[in-house]
This record gives sequence, structure tokens and C-alpha cells, in this order.
Amino acid sequence: MEAWASAGVSIPRTSEAQESELTQVDLPAGDPTKYLEPGDILGFIGNAHVGMYVGGGELIDAPQTGEDVEKVALTGWYLDNLDGAVRP
Repeated sequence: MEAWASAGVSIPRTSEAQESELTQVDLPAGDPTKYLEPGDILGFIGNAHVGMYVGGGELIDAPQTGEDVEKVALTGWYLDNLDGAVRP
């Protein structure tokens, strides 16, 4: 939310509201990175966790309170639990 706000774009606060109010990104089977754009908000495990796609097959993730925000590959757990993406 803060990243988009710094770019002058207001988005809903909660992941549930983001999922229902923002444009859905169609993610056919296969490699989702072909359809994602930097800034897309990715929803994982029933949209209980989100991250922001930054391009090049990577996303920004804040794992949980007390852990550092990190740039990680959209592979393994992230790819297996990717439920969808929205675009502000």
C-alpha cells in the first residue's frame, strides 16, 4: 500500500479488498511471470499473505512481523501457493 501511495496511487488497505476492488491478472497454467508486471500484488494461500512482483521472476516479501523484508524468487513455496494477482 505504501509503495503504491508513494507513486500517487491509492489502493485498498486489506488484501481482501485489494483482491475484490483491483483488476485481476489472468494467470493461465504454466509460467505466471509471463503475465505479471512489476507492481502487481500477488496473493498466496487464500490471499492470507501478499507480496509485490518486481520483475525478473522476483517479488518483495515481508515474511512475518519481526523478519526483514526481502527480495525472493517466485519459485518453490511462493509459486506453489500463488493464488492470483491484482494490478492497481
